[in-house]
Amino acid sequence: MRNDIESLRIISALGIVWFHSGNLPGREIAYGGLIFFIIISSYFATISNRQNKPLERIKRLIVPCLIWTIPYSLLNFVRLGQICPENYSFVSCIFSTPSPHLWYLPYMCIVLILIDRAKLIFSQSTLGLFSGAMAVILMMLFTTVIKICLLAS
Repeated sequence: MRNDIESLRIISALGIVWFHSGNLPGREIAYGGLIFFIIISSYFATISNRQNKPLERIKRLIVPCLIWTIPYSLLNFVRLGQICPENYSFVSCIFSTPSPHLWYLPYMCIVLILIDRAKLIFSQSTLGLFSGAMAVILMMLFTTVIKICLLAS
């Protein structure tokens, strides 16, 4: 285990906790912790020699998302009388789950499956460029879809 990577993961986790702790100073900077997790996950998927199947990625990322969706759904139903916040459409509720911070898991599942498939197509030298471009495109697409869904509701 590399101590430098583990240290960056800890700093990133603290940034995410800081971001979710309310309107503390530097909140925008703390959001960088999430960006680092996206970058580091993509990087390790790119350099790994392991052949991951889509079902393995789904089990690792979507199953925990679904498991956490259950208590958040129940909590929202008890507190709000509905599963998703009022301003969510059905589609935005599916994409971001009843708790908006869970969006990371389905997003990373899609990104990692695409990287796994790209590793079968591209050479190692062009894979990094492809992975970075796909991560940016998917982040913009996912953000746009959620904004459209929120506006439609």
